[in-house]
Amino acid sequence: MAAWFAPVPKLDNVSLIVHLWNRFNAMYPGKWTKEFTEEKSITGWLEGWAEAFVEDGLTPNDVATGLRACRRVYDWPPSLSEFMKLCRPFLIPENAFHDAVRGLAARKRGETGHWAHPAIYWATVRIGRHDMENCGYAVLRTRWESALSEELSRGTWEPVPAPVAALPAPDKTAVTAEQAERALKKLTSAAGAVIGDQGRDPKRGAKRILAEMGRKGGRRYSPTVVAMARRAIEQSNPGA
Repeated sequence: MAAWFAPVPKLDNVSLIVHLWNRFNAMYPGKWTKEFTEEKSITGWLEGWAEAFVEDGLTPNDVATGLRACRRVYDWPPSLSEFMKLCRPFLIPENAFHDAVRGLAARKRGETGHWAHPAIYWATVRIGRHDMENCGYAVLRTRWESALSEELSRGTWEPVPAPVAALPAPDKTAVTAEQAERALKKLTSAAGAVIGDQGRDPKRGAKRILAEMGRKGGRRYSPTVVAMARRAIEQSNPGA
């Protein structure tokens, strides 16, 4: 939180959080200062907002985005939650959903895609490609908002992995157990599964995925990943 209170030379040695307070005062003359009748109320605002910025990882650029949006959206000073949503419009659930759909389209082309925040990608993994591409926001709204909220609450995120080519359809090309296992290892790594001890149990990644799908509250994987896991186990045990 100290960074928000440190003097900034280009702001005449005013801290970032005090500069924000001054900007609100200029944007909402008469409306802003009436909310602060005592010095301690100003101090409480400065500390409370700076603490929230740190907890959510907001940057000065994010705050600048929020300020620009305030001029267009609010005639009265926004609350903390209202302002923070303006700082990161890409995390508004509907905006994030449409970004995710565009990201999936890019991955179909073999590109990583643009993901404004890793949580958007991992929320997409939870929902699954098929539903994301075919159901639409109106249908998935509740599921999507829940998945995105849960992923954002993690606080730290694995980076968005490079796309992994799916195995050919079985009616077109025969896939060996070894090929399936190699592809599965890439998929489980992309989905955040920790395989470890490679060589001891080549099916561990597949088992982990199926176990997570069967566990209440476990991570959700797309139908493609689940099918890949099942195929790897079946082909590793041809006599089972």
